Amino acid sequence: TPSQISQKVSQKALQNLPKWLFFIMPFFAFILWLTHNKKKWWYFDHGIFTFHYFASFLLILSITTLINQFLGLFNYETNGYFLCLTLLYLNIIFIRAYIKFYNESMIKNILKLFSIYFFNLIILLITFALFAIYIVLIL
Repeated sequence: TPSQISQKVSQKALQNLPKWLFFIMPFFAFILWLTHNKKKWWYFDHGIFTFHYFASFLLILSITTLINQFLGLFNYETNGYFLCLTLLYLNIIFIRAYIKFYNESMIKNILKLFSIYFFNLIILLITFALFAIYIVLIL
């Protein structure tokens, strides 16, 4: 049935999330490299920043999953607000780390953050489409 297919696809997507993030990391670092001074920052520096951010991303998602599992023991299920708060918190972490790591003026930070979010949205949509095709093929 369609609901079983949807459940199976979301289950496979959650199982393969670390692989998907690992695939996106070089593109994320490349976007950071494109938006910053290449004389001061090497691609490797952006890669380390990306690695640390994605590690914290996975850690917070793991903690969120543990909270959901714990609450499931008491027949309580978290709603969309909990997911939205988690994603908001992850964005706040990224913005604070970005501002502290690159240490530029506020206007430059805002402009670069908008461009980073825009280009990463495009990369995420492309990789998500490829990932969805992969999941459908392995079902």
